[in-house]
Amino acid sequence: MSNIVPSDRDPLGLLGSVTQDGHRKYCHPMTVEGRFARIRPWAYWFFFGLWLYLPWLQIDEHPALQFDIMGRRFFLFGQSYNAQDTWLAFFFITGVAFLLFVISALWGRIWCGYACPHTVILESLYRPIVAFFEGSPGKRRKRDATPIGKWVWDDWKRKLSKWAVYAFLSVNIAHVFVSYFVSLPRLMEMVRPSPSENVSTFGWMLAVTIVVYVNFAWFREQMCLVICPYGRLQSVLADEDTVVIGYDVARGEPRGRSKEPNSSFGDCIGCNKCVAVCPTGIDIRNGLQIECVGCAACIDACDGVMDKINKPHGLIRYDSNNGFNSLKKRFWRPRVFMYIVAGVAGMVAF
Repeated sequence: MSNIVPSDRDPLGLLGSVTQDGHRKYCHPMTVEGRFARIRPWAYWFFFGLWLYLPWLQIDEHPALQFDIMGRRFFLFGQSYNAQDTWLAFFFITGVAFLLFVISALWGRIWCGYACPHTVILESLYRPIVAFFEGSPGKRRKRDATPIGKWVWDDWKRKLSKWAVYAFLSVNIAHVFVSYFVSLPRLMEMVRPSPSENVSTFGWMLAVTIVVYVNFAWFREQMCLVICPYGRLQSVLADEDTVVIGYDVARGEPRGRSKEPNSSFGDCIGCNKCVAVCPTGIDIRNGLQIECVGCAACIDACDGVMDKINKPHGLIRYDSNNGFNSLKKRFWRPRVFMYIVAGVAGMVAF
């Protein structure tokens, strides 16, 4: 029997992490194995390691990257700028922005899935911790559905352990963040005496700790869906030739299982593995959605299922909208050249 969504209900009318009555539906994505699942950790740890290392890197006796607010200076890989040079930031930001425009026009939200600091920290640190303490997604959903008053000691032990590790990580992440504004040697000096001797710095560290904790322990994918403007911006930057993650409707529909060799069913068997592994809870089979962060977990999940039923990979894949519709595909387009020229001009001016 086909699993196609009924036509009387708009599948894109609700967020994947929100129920029909408007309540939050927590995402507990399953782990998945595959080629992209092997690539992502390398990308995560590269960018996370780079972020941790930069405060230690000294160039000409100054940090490689530091926003020295107290001294009204900005250090960028050996270059020093003062408050009067703030106007130069326009060109730097313009260059970086148009670089992201180029990436978005060519490959959609690949930045979000592999390099965004929010994704990197969430997927490399916080999600593994909750899996370690609370077990499989099914066990977590069952525990979350149980009222707190009915929790047993094992539930409390797992939750409290997880929250304690979350707090420890959040404090350390906050210290690294503050070190980009107060040099690392100076920060080391500040943490030794009483917080009352550095009230403002301690206050910022405490505030950042709370924000980090709340975001990664509770808010999570809602940051990408509600607050981050980049997902909305993608809708403007993407076109019919932008490479995104999508579902091949012509090959997959109608969904269903059949042991008959000449069955009218498509390759999609309706297992919903693509939904189970999605970190934002969407069904990619409903089409491209702003909630998709381009992590490719659904590709790995679907390819694994295709292996089991002896079907070729690519039912869910990276492709452009023209590619999914068997139309001519273009990689270089006028808008891409315009973004490159504007980005290079900004960086040259800077």
